[in-house]
Amino acid sequence: MKMLARQAMRGSAAMMIAQVIANIASFIMVWAVARGMGDAAYGIFAAAYALATSVASLADSGVRMALIREVARSPMLWHKLWLYAMAISLMLAVVVSLGFIAVILLEEELASQSLRIWLLGYALLWTMMRITLGVSAGHQRLIAVAMWGAFERLASATLILWLVFLEKSTLLDLAQGLLILELIVFALLVIWIFGQHWPYCSGQEKHMTAISFAKTALPFGVSAAAFAILGRLDVIVLGFQQPPDVIGHYAAAQLLAMIGVFIGVSVSSALFPALSQVAKSKDVEQLRRLVRPAMGLLTLIMVCLAMLLSTTSTWLLSYIYGIEYMEGAPWLILFALATPFVAINSMIGAVIGAWGWQGRWAKVLWLLLPVTVIMYGVMGSFFGVLGVALVSVAAQFVMVIIPWTWMNAEGMVDGLWLVRLSGLMLLLALMFWFVPGDLYWLSVPLSIIGVFVLSVCKLSWISKAFRVIR
Repeated sequence: MKMLARQAMRGSAAMMIAQVIANIASFIMVWAVARGMGDAAYGIFAAAYALATSVASLADSGVRMALIREVARSPMLWHKLWLYAMAISLMLAVVVSLGFIAVILLEEELASQSLRIWLLGYALLWTMMRITLGVSAGHQRLIAVAMWGAFERLASATLILWLVFLEKSTLLDLAQGLLILELIVFALLVIWIFGQHWPYCSGQEKHMTAISFAKTALPFGVSAAAFAILGRLDVIVLGFQQPPDVIGHYAAAQLLAMIGVFIGVSVSSALFPALSQVAKSKDVEQLRRLVRPAMGLLTLIMVCLAMLLSTTSTWLLSYIYGIEYMEGAPWLILFALATPFVAINSMIGAVIGAWGWQGRWAKVLWLLLPVTVIMYGVMGSFFGVLGVALVSVAAQFVMVIIPWTWMNAEGMVDGLWLVRLSGLMLLLALMFWFVPGDLYWLSVPLSIIGVFVLSVCKLSWISKAFRVIR
C-alpha cells in the first residue's frame, strides 16, 4: 500500500509539473486569440470551440478511462484493449460528426460552418490522442503521459502565436493549423507507444472481448459525455444569447479562474491507476489513505488561489487580455470562488471510476443535464450573463455534493467537511460582494487575521476544514 501511495505521489508530482507547462501553453493559445484578434473574434472562437469539444467528447464514450483501468488490472492485454478502444472511438466519431455537420449546415454563414467543422476535426484527433495515452497511464508511465501532454500543448501554443502575431491569420486558418498539427502529434504518439515493446499475451484474449470492453466503457462514457457537455454548456448557451464581445469577456474570465484546476486533474489522474487496484478488494481504509491527504492539500491550495485571483481580478484581466476585458471581473471572482469545488470534483471522479459507480453517476448527470439547460435558458433570458454564471456555479456544486453523500455513506470522507468548506467560500463571496472593488485586496489580510484569531481561541474550524478526517 505504501508503495502504491509513493508511486502515485511521484506520478502526481511529475504530472503536476507537466500540467503547469501544458496549462501555461494552453493559456498562451487562448491569450493569443483574445489579445491578438480582439474580444469579438475570441467570443466567436470560444463558442465554436466549446461546441466542437463537447460533441467530440461523445467519441470518447469512456473508452479512455476504461482503457486505463483495464490495462492497470491486466497489463498483458494492452495491445487488444487499445485496438478495442480505438475501434469504438472511431465508430462513434463518425456518428457524432455526421450529426454535428447536419446541424451546423443549417446556419447561413459559411465561415462559421467551416470554422466549426475544422475545430471538430481537431477536437476528435485530440480525443484519439488522449485515448492512446491511456495505454501508458495504465502501465503507470505517468511521467511519459505528462510529457506527451505538455509537448502537444507547447506545439499548439507555438503554432497559434505564429499564426496570430506573425502571419495575421484568420480564425479558419487557426482551426486548420491546429487540425494538421494534431494529426502529426497523434501519428508520432502511436509510433512511440508501439516502440515501447510492452509484452502482451494473446492467450488471455478470451477474458476480454470487444463486446465486454464496450460494456465496461459504456458507464464511463455516458457519465463522461454528460460531464463534458455540462462543463461547456454555459459558453454554448451564451453563443446563442449574447454578442461575441460579451462571450469573449465571459470566456476569458472563466479560463483565468480555471487555470489552477490542473492541480486537481493531475492529482486525480495520478491516483486513478492506484485507486483501480485498491478497488479490487473494496478496501475503504486503503482508499482513505490515498484520497484524504491529497484532497485536503488540494483544497487548501485552491482556496488560496481563489482568494488571489479574486483580489486581483480587474488588474489581471486588463493586464493579460486588454483593458476591454475588465468587464469580466465579476465573472472572474465568481468562478474563482467556485474552483475548490471544481478541483474536488476531479478527485471524486477518480473515486467513482475506480469504485464502479459510473452507472449511478451517469444517471445523475443525464438527469441534471436537461434541468441545467432549462435553467440556463430561463436565467439567461431574465438576468443575462449573471444568470448563466450563477447556474454554472450551482451545477458545479451539485455535481460535488451528490457523490460526496455516497462517499460519506461508505466512510470514505467526512460529510461535514464539505459543509465547512462551503461556509468558508460563502463568507468570502459575501466579503467580495459588499467590499468596493478598489478594496478587494483587504480580503486577504482580513482572512489571515480571522484564521489566526480563531486558532488562538481554540476555534480553528477553518484550518480543520482542510483536513479530511472522519
